[in-house]
Amino acid sequence: MDAQDLTDWRRRLGLTQKQAAETLGITLRGYQKREAGATPIDREAELACRDLAENPDVAEAAKRNGPFLALYAERTPTDGIILRHAERAGLLEALRFLADARVSLGPSFFAPGIHENDGTEYRSVLTEARILSYLTNSVGSRG
Repeated sequence: MDAQDLTDWRRRLGLTQKQAAETLGITLRGYQKREAGATPIDREAELACRDLAENPDVAEAAKRNGPFLALYAERTPTDGIILRHAERAGLLEALRFLADARVSLGPSFFAPGIHENDGTEYRSVLTEARILSYLTNSVGSRG
């Protein structure tokens, strides 16, 4: 993905630069540098852009700018299953939270989810399969 691809992606989704930056969990200035070609676009941002383009529901949620609730379950030998969660402003930031947990926990990590609060309740934004696909590609690309 190059700078023009990033610009085209944002326009296709109808996002402002500010919305795109918040969605990816980066500063507006950082996003603008990527669109101008002054800063390289990392693999995680590229994967997030692709996922957003392929999932209109996620793109609509991204326009609302979150916050997103990222959560996962962890199996522990002493406490059984523990649910962990964190609120994140951008979708990419939520995915990075899950990616870091998956790397550190390995097989103890399961049931990831990303949800958005619409003011009355939390709704799932990405399916577990979609999140796992992202995490596999993202973690595999960090090598």
